[in-house]
Amino acid sequence: MMIPGLSTVKIAIVGAVILAVLGGMWYVTGLRADLERSQNSVQELKSAVQTQHDTISSIREDQQMIRSINSDLMNQIRIQNQELDRLEDRFARRDDGDQSFGTLAASKPGLVENIINKATSEALRCTELAMGAELTEEETSATKKSQINSECPSLANPNYTGP
Repeated sequence: MMIPGLSTVKIAIVGAVILAVLGGMWYVTGLRADLERSQNSVQELKSAVQTQHDTISSIREDQQMIRSINSDLMNQIRIQNQELDRLEDRFARRDDGDQSFGTLAASKPGLVENIINKATSEALRCTELAMGAELTEEETSATKKSQINSECPSLANPNYTGP
């Protein structure tokens, strides 16, 4: 004969064990989902960090390129300032006894006209080159003072190494 209360206790114990197993499975499943979300977040963060490193490297390369271009530009400005100084010296009043440009123009107008026409032509070519025109073969191969564009030799005659 069976004790009536004993079967209820067994059922309650078995039910509690089943509930504990089911609860444990639910809890482990939740932990696995949390772990998967955390792993996905870690991967996204690693990807974001790599993207930031790549961006920083790119910015550093850009900065180096800008520094190089700026240095080249400053060098070109220095050269053009030297050429401007030489041009200003041509028109300066002479204190050493040499004729000034105005005196020369009054005494030899034909000579001055030829000089001005040649200089104007060369200055226009300098403007074309500064705006991106290609160098001609004659400009590239000029090595003598008589062959160069005297208005902008560094721009028009890159192979000229004279004074």
